[in-house]
Formats: sequence, structure tokens, C-alpha cells
Amino acid sequence: MARRQRSKSRVAAALVPADVTQRPLETLTEVSSLTALSSNSSSSLPISSSATSISAAFDLATGLVTMQTSVLSPTEAGRTTSSRQYPSLTRTGVSHLQQPFHANSSLVREGENILQLLLEHYSHADLEELVDNWYTDLGDSPVGGPLAKAAWRAIQSNLQNLHSSRLLNRLQATSRDIFEHTSQPLNMPTTAADGALEKELCAIRWETVGMYFALIGMVIASAKNLSTSFSDRQWFGDRKATSSDAFDACIRCEALCNRVGQVNDLSMWLAVLATTLSTWCFGDDSCQAWRLMGNLTSTIFALNYHKGFQDDMNTPTYLVELRKRAMALSHELDKSLATFVGRPPRLNKSYCTIQLPLDLSDSVIIGPAELLALQISRLDGDGWNKDMSVHPASRQRAIVWLSSIREEILELSLGTITQDLVHEAQKILTRASSTWETMPHFMQYEPSLWGRMAPSTILMLLSIKLEYLYSKFLLFKMLVNQSSSHRDALIQISHETLGLVLSVMKKRDLIGSHRIDLEWTPSVALNRSTIIQDISVLISCCDWLIESGKGNYELCKQAQSIFSKALDQILNNEVPLTHPLPTSPTVTNNDALSAKLPEAQNLDTLTQDLQWAAWLDTVDFQGEPWLEMLKPPTNFFGDLDDYSY
Repeated sequence: MARRQRSKSRVAAALVPADVTQRPLETLTEVSSLTALSSNSSSSLPISSSATSISAAFDLATGLVTMQTSVLSPTEAGRTTSSRQYPSLTRTGVSHLQQPFHANSSLVREGENILQLLLEHYSHADLEELVDNWYTDLGDSPVGGPLAKAAWRAIQSNLQNLHSSRLLNRLQATSRDIFEHTSQPLNMPTTAADGALEKELCAIRWETVGMYFALIGMVIASAKNLSTSFSDRQWFGDRKATSSDAFDACIRCEALCNRVGQVNDLSMWLAVLATTLSTWCFGDDSCQAWRLMGNLTSTIFALNYHKGFQDDMNTPTYLVELRKRAMALSHELDKSLATFVGRPPRLNKSYCTIQLPLDLSDSVIIGPAELLALQISRLDGDGWNKDMSVHPASRQRAIVWLSSIREEILELSLGTITQDLVHEAQKILTRASSTWETMPHFMQYEPSLWGRMAPSTILMLLSIKLEYLYSKFLLFKMLVNQSSSHRDALIQISHETLGLVLSVMKKRDLIGSHRIDLEWTPSVALNRSTIIQDISVLISCCDWLIESGKGNYELCKQAQSIFSKALDQILNNEVPLTHPLPTSPTVTNNDALSAKLPEAQNLDTLTQDLQWAAWLDTVDFQGEPWLEMLKPPTNFFGDLDDYSY
């Protein structure tokens, strides 16, 4: 009997954190309750459904203690909640604040300063026109979605009241009101129709103010050549500074939200926008972007959205779809940044269920519930639309598939797998090809689409194709490091990707103000002369591709320098082929690739230079923000010294 009691004591002791004496009173109370429950049960931890009181205190999947007040008596629960100043994590998400949040004077002054900044620099009617034009040009928003647009319009509708508050010296009181609104739970409407989202957000919260700043920063950062009606505006004089200031204001709003402690759907979308804008302002290799991706991941985990939304019957369909879109964007951002900086991704498939959003337009998602249900019924069995329309959600669905492949590649290249690496890489290659083949035909880029679709739609399809090609490039690069037998395939995929990138640059007259555009006919054989010409075009395009002061400007100039150096090395190396490559248009790719390459040549010929090698190992060559995580390969060149004219 004594032995059994000691065993129970050890089980109870295992539940008590090592620093329990330093924890708040509610933790001690909860642990005491858990100990009492444990002493009245068997010596093993209960997992049956009948043990409801225990299952309320434990996450049965992990055995971790959660902060659940349901195991306490009503009196104890009242004492626990009254002492909480911040919400806690529960088994299903984040608890609400149990007491009103009272902002101190320093927080109120910070809020007042943010409102002053908004009114002085970010409330011009020109900006409203610019953002409206941006949405008109893009159609459905590929980044912010309906919730960001609703936040933008809600702030716009409050600008006059904010100006009046400033004239009456009441901005401090307005700041205090915004803190009060932010501390309240976010009650999303049951339907998004008839402007319901904007009406819900009209009571200004710091989340919506932050989203407002983020959208302005994105629009200004992504615009390349605005019309003369905007070019003489003071805020447009230094767009780099304007977008960076908008980012700083966005982060300040996020910090105020963190002080309040509420975590909700707006928090997640604000984190998505802030992370995206940081890459546009400071570059994809910035520590700022990497840190913000961590904040976004933490928000997702806190809300419990990483588990998916299959059984969420109490949430309106439109809101479930908005959450799926936010998760898809976050998943893409995570894999993109991880690839760029060579760090492990955070949203790991072992813990996350990324569901595909339905292939519906924004107008349908936020339309009447009857229309939404009707359009859902018209989708095919896999959730794709049948009218072959390309929506941002269409791209998100495709990118989720391809990002899952990218995660496997990152696990292989950054993880600890050392055995059967070639076999694993080949299996991923097979899955990547299979995934691409199952993609609906209308989601696959074709050069013939130019002139038949809007340029913004074509760019969405182009980014999908480049995502697929770049993943294959990474796999072939890993395989080449193991065996030179795969270098022909590496060169082939590199040249195809290079051609696709140049095809966009050649059509920039069609794309307009903040994009680029040229028709690409893939060469039937790997012709050294053609490749060199393409690289030369790419080098010259680097001057146009990105403007001075943009986030990735220095990276782009570094790439241009290295491309030029590599091209010089190619042109100065005249080692002939054992069998020259045929250049006849009737020759197939397989015939061209079957030409024997000199054994003495090594694929690393072009990477002997330390600057070249270091850059290729750490950098993912990125385009402008409008290409939405466009990722052509870093090594466009392959082993070009092995090819003759």
C-alpha cells in the first residue's frame, strides 16, 4: 500500500513544474487540484473518455498540463481568473481576457503618436485612389484578402472622425477608446455579405490600424512607375522611406496589440501582412522578416489553427475559408523564407494540417451565404472551379501542394538524413512530377496565354511554374553533389527556368506600372550560344528589375556582378566537347543530352570563386514583390563550359 502511495506521489510530482514556487497562485491551485485528482485515480494517467475531469486538465495527445479552470471549484476558478492580466492557451485556442484592459499613460501616448502619423502622412485622398487602383489592377487581393480590404475601408470611413478628434485635441481619448476596443473579443459576423465585415471593424482596433499601414506600405513598395498624378506627391518622393515608415508604424501597432493580449483572426492577418511587407522593405534575407515569421507561426499555434478546421461546425463558412487562405499564405511564406536563408521551416508537416482553400473568388466568399453554398456545390470533387477561372485562391491551392514538396526538399537538404539521400531525392522528384501532372490544366502556364488573360493572372500562373521548376532544380543540385550523372538534367532545368524568367522581362510593356513581360519558345536542344545570350539578357535586365533602395536591391546587384563574372569564365573557357551538341531544331532534348561530356570537367567549374560559391549556397534569387515569392534558381549556368556552339 505504501509503495502504491509513493508511486502516486511520483506521478503527481511529475505534474508539478520545477519552478512552481516561482509561479503565480493560480498555477499552485491548479497543480494541487491535479494532484488531488491523481490520488483518486489509478497509478497510470487516465485516457478514457469517462474520466472527463482529468481529460479537461490534460491534452491527451501530449500529456501536457493545460491551464483549464474546469478542474477547479467555482470559488477557486473565480480567484484564478480575476488575477489574470493576459489570456492563456487552452486546448482549443486562446482564452479571452478575464478583466478589462486599462492602458497606462505611456501606451495611450504611443497610440496618440501613431494616430498623428496616420493623419499627417497616410490619410491623403491620393493614397485611397492608389490603393483602390491596386485592388482594381490585381482583382482579388493575393495577399491581404477580404479581411485586409475590410480593415482598409473601415479606417478610411473613420478618417474624418479622426481628423475631428485631432482638431478638438481628443486624440488621446480616441487612443484610449481604441485600446478598449482592442481588448474586447473579436466577434465576427455570421455572414460577410452587405459589408458586414467593415461594419464589425468600424470600431477601430489596433489590429486594423496596423493592417491599414501594411497595405499602404505594400502598394507604395510594389508600384514601379506611377502616373504623373502621383509622382509629384511628397509622400511619393522617397517611396523607400515611405514604405519603411509604414512598416514601422505597422510593427508599432502590432506591439500595442501584444500589450493588450488579445489573439484573434485579425492578429494572424496582421502578422501575415507585416511579414510580407518586411521582405519587400528589407529583403528576403533580413533578420526582421525571419523574426516576424516566428511571430506569425506563434500566432497560428496559439490559435490552434495548425490542426485544421475539419470539425469546426460552429464557424461561418466564409470565416473558415479566410482562415484556410491565411494558413496557405503562411505556409508559403514559411517555405520561401526557409529556402532563401537556408534555415529550417517552422510550420512542419508533423504538426500542421494545411487544408486547401476552396477555389472561389473573394466576391463569392464574402457574398450571401446562399450564393456561397451554391458556388461550393458547383466545384469539382477536389475543390477546383469548373469554369477554369484563376483566382488567388487557385494559386494558393497549387502553392500549398508545391510548398509541401519544398518542405520535403528542405528536410532533406537541411536535416540530418545522411543515408539513402539519392534514393530519397529521387522519390521526391517523382512526387513533384506527379503533383504537377495532377494540377488542373488551366493552372499550368503556357506562353500562348499572353493576350488572352490579364497580366496579373498570367503572373500568378508563372509563379506556380517557377515554384515547381525551382524545387526540381534544388533536387537535381543535391543529386549532382552525389553523382555527376544528373548534371545534364540540372542544366536542362536551369535553362528552362532562365528562359521562363526572361520571358517575363521581355513583356514588361504589357504588364504596365509594377510588373514586366516576351514570348518564350523553349529550345529543343541545349545550345551554348543560346544560353550565353540568355544570361547576357538577364544581366542587362538586372538594371531594370529592381530599383535602388528596394529591399533586395543590393542582393540583385550582387547577383548581377556574379552572373557577369560567371559569363566571363564561360566565354574564356574553350574546352571542347568529346562530341559536340547538335543544334538542329529536329533534334530532341534526349538526343542533345545524350552527348558525352568530358570526364575531366566538373560541375563546380564555375563555382571555384569563393564569392560565387558562397552566394549560391545562401541566396535564393528573388524578383519584385509582384511576383509573389518568385523563385528562379540561383545557379542558372550549370556546367556550360562543357557545351560548344
